[in-house]
Amino acid sequence: MEDKHQDIKNRKKVSTSTSTTTSSPSPSSPSTTTADKKNVKPTTKTRVQQQQSQPKNATCIRIIGIIMIIIITFIAWSKFNQVDYDVIDPSVFLKDMPPPLLAHYQSGTMVPVYDKSTRKIINVFVVQSGDQDGRLVYEEDLGRKRVPANESVLLVHGRTSTSFAYRNVMEHMYRENLRAVAIDLPCFGFSNSLANCSDSNLADRLADIMDAIQMPSAHLFLYDTGAVIGSMLFDRYPNRVKSLSFIDPSLDVDIDNQPFYIKYATLPFINRELVQLATSSIFSSLRYGYITSQGSNINVTREIIDSYAYSLRYKNNINNYIKSIQQSQMNPQASYNLRNSRINYDSVIVKQVLLSTKILQSHNSDYFQSKIRTSYSQLMQVDYMMLEEYPIGIAQYAAFIADTLNPNARKIEYINIPTESHGGGHGHSHGHSHGHGHSHGGGAHSHGHSHGGGDHGHSHGGDHGHSHGGGDHGHSHGGGDHGHSHGGGDHGHSHGGGDHGHSHGGHNYGL
Repeated sequence: MEDKHQDIKNRKKVSTSTSTTTSSPSPSSPSTTTADKKNVKPTTKTRVQQQQSQPKNATCIRIIGIIMIIIITFIAWSKFNQVDYDVIDPSVFLKDMPPPLLAHYQSGTMVPVYDKSTRKIINVFVVQSGDQDGRLVYEEDLGRKRVPANESVLLVHGRTSTSFAYRNVMEHMYRENLRAVAIDLPCFGFSNSLANCSDSNLADRLADIMDAIQMPSAHLFLYDTGAVIGSMLFDRYPNRVKSLSFIDPSLDVDIDNQPFYIKYATLPFINRELVQLATSSIFSSLRYGYITSQGSNINVTREIIDSYAYSLRYKNNINNYIKSIQQSQMNPQASYNLRNSRINYDSVIVKQVLLSTKILQSHNSDYFQSKIRTSYSQLMQVDYMMLEEYPIGIAQYAAFIADTLNPNARKIEYINIPTESHGGGHGHSHGHSHGHGHSHGGGAHSHGHSHGGGDHGHSHGGDHGHSHGGGDHGHSHGGGDHGHSHGGGDHGHSHGGGDHGHSHGGHNYGL
């Protein structure tokens, strides 16, 4: 009986504890169940927030979708609508060309160059200072002809520029009596495209170009990545290089050390589109703002910046720009080979480097100064675009190098260009004289060109000829004429029967 009573007591305790546990939930347990939550109606504030967030998210999704569709459509159109720019009339591109670039285009000429690698002719755009056909003849030389300069300077641009960058430098080099020649490398600017646009191939083509423009050797001025091409030329053809001048050079070709505009050209699928957008006229203001923000002394117009961009997208140049990067060796080994080539171990060649203050601490500047030994190092007080900001300084350093090698190389000589008249009239005379001018034609007594007092001038056909000095007869061609003389009281040089000849001096008869 006692055991039975004890069992009943134990059962009561268990039931009491169970009921207590059920009626007293733990603090951590939720006060409402999931089912209760579903039955709770949202407040007015919650409903308003949900209504506002849904349209906003939907709008963002629509905008992103539209942008993606435009980008995909643009890429597809660019990929599947490639044209052969070599068969398109160049005048199509001239109408949209910025005026400064158009003026530069009109100042140059296309030179046929024999490509020894393919045994074909390519056309290369060339601009020469003091060209024989009158191009780039400046005001100081009007009325006279300068004897061609003996010292030649070949101006080589970088990957993101053309000969347009040197247009102001050439004028100042001409005034220093240097034969300055700027070219558009093949695959760039107005020159023809090549299947191989690598730096190595362009170095060999540079030698072919020098043959075409009759330049046995030259002082090389190398801007930006043009330093790579010029250094390769010197390594392979050392006898063709008189000196090396590097302008803000980029000699480290390792792709990991390249600026962003080189790196994005290696991206698949969208590289061409990125370059096309960057050079588009739509971003003219952004480009101009970016360039001018690099320094306070950059004094260039928007048309100048647009000219650089247009040169890069002219014809097929965007594809060529990408090819020049993809086809070139751009790795640490290529940089090592370049800095250990002839440009470093040749102790005879004169080398100078011109560095801008703005990019003095850049990687390219540090790399060149630490790896390449130079004869002269010049710090230019310019911000960013040395060729635009200080062209006269570059010309002066070119003259400095030329004078270092040959002090007499830049001596200036002129040939006077006489003013001519055609017919039986009187011609041109100078001085306090009664000289008769230069004439052509019949009427056997037409008078020629003279300088000085009381002289007869230069004539062709039954006339009196060309003379300089007092009381002389001049230079004539034809019968019964007086010839060309310099000096007092002399008879001059003549061609034909019964004439007096060419003499220099007083009272002499010439040949």
